[in-house]
Amino acid sequence: MELSRRCDPCDELYGYVHDRVVEEMPQQRPKKQDNVEGRTVIART
Repeated sequence: MELSRRCDPCDELYGYVHDRVVEEMPQQRPKKQDNVEGRTVIART
């Protein structure tokens, strides 16, 4: 799937992942960088 540079779905995915990580590991605080180039691979095992 090709996403636009603005990438609203990326913001939604980040919000979801952030909430799950903090729920499982409260001492962790995920961060998002938007100045990264290249592909983003998202997978579930």
